[in-house]
Amino acid sequence: MSFRCIATHDWREPLALAGEHAGRAELALLYSGRRERHSGGTSFLFLEPATQVAGSRWDALPACTQSELPEWVGYLGYGMRLGLERYARGAPSPIDLPDFWLTKYQRLFRSTTRRRKWKNSCGRK
Repeated sequence: MSFRCIATHDWREPLALAGEHAGRAELALLYSGRRERHSGGTSFLFLEPATQVAGSRWDALPACTQSELPEWVGYLGYGMRLGLERYARGAPSPIDLPDFWLTKYQRLFRSTTRRRKWKNSCGRK
């Protein structure tokens, strides 16, 4: 399932748009302040979490999809190395977090600094 574009909006700074949603919704912002023509420049703002997956085993990760847009947002922590390398886990972290945590969101705003537009992609095909 992938996002579909439903609207194009006038340019707004990604940090400002994320700030407007902060406190009202769970969100994730993948921010690029890059302005070069050859690289970077795309920011993603995700709203309305739909599904979360967390754990410590590689086989518990969701399958990868062939999409130009990010489907899952989150992190793979250093503890995931234990599924690939034979080392002791080490001292417990002072913060009790899973080794990975990924979230799939219902709404995606994508901006490019070069085009100075936002594409609002809601729902899934």
